[in-house]
Amino acid sequence: MIPRGECEGSENNTSPQNFLQPSAHCDISFEQLLSTNMDNISREKYIENESQLSSSQNFLKEELTRCRNQIKHLQNILRESESNCERLTQLSEALKHEIRRVERDSERKVHLKENTEYLKNIIIKFVSLTGEDEKLRLIPVFKTMLRLSPSETENLEAAVRGNLA
Repeated sequence: MIPRGECEGSENNTSPQNFLQPSAHCDISFEQLLSTNMDNISREKYIENESQLSSSQNFLKEELTRCRNQIKHLQNILRESESNCERLTQLSEALKHEIRRVERDSERKVHLKENTEYLKNIIIKFVSLTGEDEKLRLIPVFKTMLRLSPSETENLEAAVRGNLA
């Protein structure tokens, strides 16, 4: 038969002397326990436990107060960050709009420099036309040459329809 090791289910070889030694968690010896009054021991242990509990409660209260203050501080920081984010988003949108406008202006300048004569002819034709449909057909030409924004194009179309209606 093969002998088993300790971790494989064999019993520990503990000597009876190990059972007679005082344990590490015992605060008082057996002799002291027999010679003292139980009420005194219980009262002393109660007072000791009560003082430990009180100091532990004070520590927890201080920790709770500190955590609450930290939460308030972090909430304030979060509100400020959200406010800054909103402000920066609005600023970003305004800057994008301005960039588009500047790009249209620069494209318009380049395009007009090259096609001034053609633009002059389109304007003369537009002013001399009497029909709404004919003028509306020239609006895409103006849109391309003058780099009109969608709102400017809508305003021009409304003016053509309004003047003839």
